[in-house]
Amino acid sequence: VVEAVTCFGMADGKVKLTPGGGTPPFSINWQGVGSTQDSLSNLQAGTYTAVITDSRNCPKNQEIEIKEPAELRAEVDQSFSRPSTCSNTNDGRFGIKVNTDEGINPIPDDAFTWSGGISRPNSPFAENLSPGTYSVTVTDTKNCTDSVSYTVIAPPPVIGIVNPVDEPRCFGDATTVTIDTAYGGLDNDNLTDFTFTVDNNGISFPLNQAANIFAGQHIIIIEDQ
Repeated sequence: VVEAVTCFGMADGKVKLTPGGGTPPFSINWQGVGSTQDSLSNLQAGTYTAVITDSRNCPKNQEIEIKEPAELRAEVDQSFSRPSTCSNTNDGRFGIKVNTDEGINPIPDDAFTWSGGISRPNSPFAENLSPGTYSVTVTDTKNCTDSVSYTVIAPPPVIGIVNPVDEPRCFGDATTVTIDTAYGGLDNDNLTDFTFTVDNNGISFPLNQAANIFAGQHIIIIEDQ
């Protein structure tokens, strides 16, 4: 009887020999182990050789292979995981991938234990996350585990500088508003990464373009791409 190692790298394999044929009684000598018992336990993966000798001193070599599953590995799914899109939004995502095609133990439906219960036990993905560090542990059917963490970051707030606005020349005339400086947000390197709107009118302007406004108070919103 042979029992494989439960998890990769562990030493809990077992073997029990039941000699047959020949002339009993039998003696057993495990090569390189120093045991004469018919069973061994706490074995690492590998090949073990027993010399079985009957009462007529007839020997037989018996090789036993103790197997182990592939190492269970979880890693961040970079194609799914992402930071928050804005400094004040909770839309970060954290997903993982598991090497299910590499000879690991089976993965049950409820394999995932998420920190803070941020997702379901049957899902490798968590969404709508606020900035912070999260972790998930994957457990297979033999209770082998692997864990991985991911930090959802928030980009710095978008900040822009509105240039001084000239007063309209005459009553009812328009003037213009311009913005020549903006920074912050996620992965924004150039002014072309930003646009602005006036009074939430749904029309976006690049920063190098002037927008017409009339006298009064106005709301200028600068957004990144």
